[in-house]
Amino acid sequence: MSTSFTLPAAPPAAQSSHNPLIHGRRRYVCLQSLMKFHPSFDEVLRGIVRADEEGVVILLKNSKQPGWMQIVEGRIGEGLSQGERERIVFLEQMDYQEYLAVVCGADVNLDPYPFGGGVTVLESLACGVDVVTDAEMITVWTLADAWREEMGEARREEGGGVEMYVREAVTKAKEGSEVKERRRGKAWEVLHERDDARLEWERFLKKVTR
Repeated sequence: MSTSFTLPAAPPAAQSSHNPLIHGRRRYVCLQSLMKFHPSFDEVLRGIVRADEEGVVILLKNSKQPGWMQIVEGRIGEGLSQGERERIVFLEQMDYQEYLAVVCGADVNLDPYPFGGGVTVLESLACGVDVVTDAEMITVWTLADAWREEMGEARREEGGGVEMYVREAVTKAKEGSEVKERRRGKAWEVLHERDDARLEWERFLKKVTR
């Protein structure tokens, strides 16, 4: 799938969080609308905090959706210890620069299923932060899988379910800064500011509007 996605001149530097439960830990982010969190994805989030004792899962709350917030938070926390529940952190809504700082400060981005991300995936890859996705579980366009393939990233093996997703997330979260910097450069080359993609869309729009 061709893209020509414009981002700020450079992703902002990661900012340290004042939240003691986040600072100094490996960060697994999934900054999606609460309505995207399907019960089938809950076990992934629980699996990550169980598998990585130094990890924290960062989600996004919405004060305008208290009902959804109560349902999702309660559902994800089922079966977890108090300490594990505390490492699933919901951040308040923030402006775009603050949001990008959280994305760029992450160690890995989690693509939820069955409703995967779009723009959030491009933002993450532009920061050099890899995205874990399961194309077999996505019921809409598998954008994360397609964009990662376009960049030459290895595709995950078929099958494996929750266990493989969690294992892959923990492995990617431990990548070094050099790997992230290479991925950032590749993303900007392949997915962002592409003249050929702009021309392709221009030809398409001219054709369908004749």
